[in-house]
Amino acid sequence: MRNGVQRRVSGLALAGVAVLVSLLAARSAVEAQQGDSHRLSGDRVAIHNLAGEMTIRSGSGPDVVVTVRKAGRDAERLRIESGRLDGAETLRIVYPGDEIVYPRGSAGSRTRVRVRSDGRLGGGERDRGETRRVTVSGSGNGVEAYADLTIEIPPGKRVAVYQGVGEVEVSGIRADLRVDLGSGSVSARATRGALDIDTGSGSVQVTDAEGDLRVDTGSGMVTGSEITATDLRVDTGSGGIRLSGVRAPEIRLDTGSGAVEIELVADVELLEIDTGSGDVTVRIPPGLGAAIDVDTGSGVIDF
Repeated sequence: MRNGVQRRVSGLALAGVAVLVSLLAARSAVEAQQGDSHRLSGDRVAIHNLAGEMTIRSGSGPDVVVTVRKAGRDAERLRIESGRLDGAETLRIVYPGDEIVYPRGSAGSRTRVRVRSDGRLGGGERDRGETRRVTVSGSGNGVEAYADLTIEIPPGKRVAVYQGVGEVEVSGIRADLRVDLGSGSVSARATRGALDIDTGSGSVQVTDAEGDLRVDTGSGMVTGSEITATDLRVDTGSGGIRLSGVRAPEIRLDTGSGAVEIELVADVELLEIDTGSGDVTVRIPPGLGAAIDVDTGSGVIDF
C-alpha cells in the first residue's frame, strides 16, 4: 500500500514538473514576441542594429522607448547594450562573429557592414583599426540571429538609427530623424522635423513631410508627395526620382542614371537637376518664379 501511494505521489510530482516546464516555455515564447523595452533619455539618441525590421513611430513621455524582439535560431546569443557615447544616449544590439544569417533576405544576398567593438555600425577610414567587417547573408553558414525594433520617439528629440540590413518604416513622428541603412527600403509618412535618409541599396518613399528633407540612395527609386521643406536634396546613384506636391525654396536633385519628375506647387529660389542618363520633367504652376538649372547627359528635358 505504502509503495503504491508513493508511486502515485511521485507520478503527481512529475506531472507537476512537466506542467511547470510547459508554463515557463509558454511564458518565454510570449515574452519573446512582446520583446524587451528600453528607455533612452536625453535630447540626442542613437540606435544600432545589424539585421531586422525597424518600426519608428510617435511616442509620449520624456524618453525614447525601444522594444527589441530577438529572433532566429541563435537569437539568445545577441546582447543588448546601452550607454552614452559621443554625446548621445545609445542602444546597441551586439552580434557575435563576422558571418550573420538573416533568413528574411534573398538566398544570394550579401551585405558587408563595418561594426565597432561596442556594437555601433559605421566608421570611416580613421576608425578601421577599431572596426571589423561583418557580412550579413540571406542564407548559408553563420550565426542566424536578428532583432526587430519598435522605436517610439516623443516630440523634439534628435534621433539617429543605424541598420545593416532590413526594412525601415517611419510614421507620425515630430522629431529630427536620421536613418542610415546598408541595404533595405525606407518608407516615411506624416513626419514633422528634419528627415535624413541614406540607404546603400533600396527604394525610398516619403509622404506628407514637413521639414528639411535629404535622401541619398546608392541604388533605388525615390518617390515623394506632399513635401514642404526649406531645403530639399535627393541623390541617387542609380534610380529615378519622382516627386509631387513640392513646396521648397531650394531643391537639388541628382541621379547618376534614372529619370527625374517633379511637380512644384509654389515658387522656388533655386531648382537644380542633374542626371547622367534619363529624361527630366518639371511641372510648374502658372506664374512660377524660379531660377532653374537642368543638366542631363542623355535624355529629354520637358517643362
